[in-house]
Amino acid sequence: MTRAHPTVSLASIVVLCAACESTPEAAPVIRMDPVGTSGAPLTGINSIALADETTACVIESYEDRIHCLGRNGEEAGAFGRPGEGPGEFRSLAEVVGGPDGTIGAIDWGLVRMTIFQPTGTRVSEVSLPFLGPYRVGASFRSTVFGYGMASRSGDLSAGITTLHTELDLASGTIVWERAFPVDLVETGCDWGPSSELSRGVPTPTGGIVFPACGGLMIFLEDRDGDDATLVEAPLYVEELRSEAEVEAYAARQRMSMFGSETSVDRYRRTPLRYNLGRPIFDDRDRLWILTRRFQDGFSHLDIYADTRLVGVVQVRDRAVAFDLRGSTLVVLVNRPVGPDDPDGFPDRAIDWYDIGDLEIGG
Repeated sequence: MTRAHPTVSLASIVVLCAACESTPEAAPVIRMDPVGTSGAPLTGINSIALADETTACVIESYEDRIHCLGRNGEEAGAFGRPGEGPGEFRSLAEVVGGPDGTIGAIDWGLVRMTIFQPTGTRVSEVSLPFLGPYRVGASFRSTVFGYGMASRSGDLSAGITTLHTELDLASGTIVWERAFPVDLVETGCDWGPSSELSRGVPTPTGGIVFPACGGLMIFLEDRDGDDATLVEAPLYVEELRSEAEVEAYAARQRMSMFGSETSVDRYRRTPLRYNLGRPIFDDRDRLWILTRRFQDGFSHLDIYADTRLVGVVQVRDRAVAFDLRGSTLVVLVNRPVGPDDPDGFPDRAIDWYDIGDLEIGG
């Protein structure tokens, strides 16, 4: 049974019902078969974006290129190269869907977002608000919602914080921003050196959802308000990182001027979060979360109505990212490594699913 947790408001202490009446047994599990598949380039970036219901775009990180593909593998466009000019990239980090069949490319190195048609035609670009890594929390239209690390005073020695922002694409100005303190909700999470909540995703009704530690999620009804609800995912299973992952992280820490044994120890003992990547709301206001549950060749997406788990979609192979638009679900996956794979690396692919008739959660 999912537990309702006491929540802490910045204004007062409030106990809210998490409205999680479902049990794992009550949530239907629907196994889906793809209606199409596309090969995808080898990449170190787990990001995929639908430009429309028939075209998905992914990043080829080793060549600083973007590939846009149809559901049967046909290529709509492949574009980009290393550089600093228009249509060039220094450090591609993410692709995100936009209006009128466009996508946005987030470049951390050039601190900008460039909007393209899937053919590679450049539409516009805008400077990102922070020099630090900036992530987009949802598909965009005239504004883009994202979050990044910044110094309120401009003095980095005074400390940095996570700021959530809404950026106007026409003017490049921030029209809304807020930092969310960790004491917004009493989670029991070890947030490490971070002083603020991070990785929030906007809801269709003007709120924000934050992944917390382990299987916890924080639902804030109003992004400008203070009352929040803490929900525990019913199907979450605690899992720690492998020793190989810990050693790779430790190696990066040894090369960093900010690295420490304390951070390596925290990395080792902190359970993995419930979700992979950013949660996404569909056009019926249901929240889709790609989970870390990978069993017998299948991955699982949990679906919520408000804060209640209403169903699970099971897709094939190991999913690393996904996107939704209308009746289309695309999943970026790692295929199993077989005896005919000489390089020993899993092949990347995009699986396409038709969710138009999916009846979960009403």
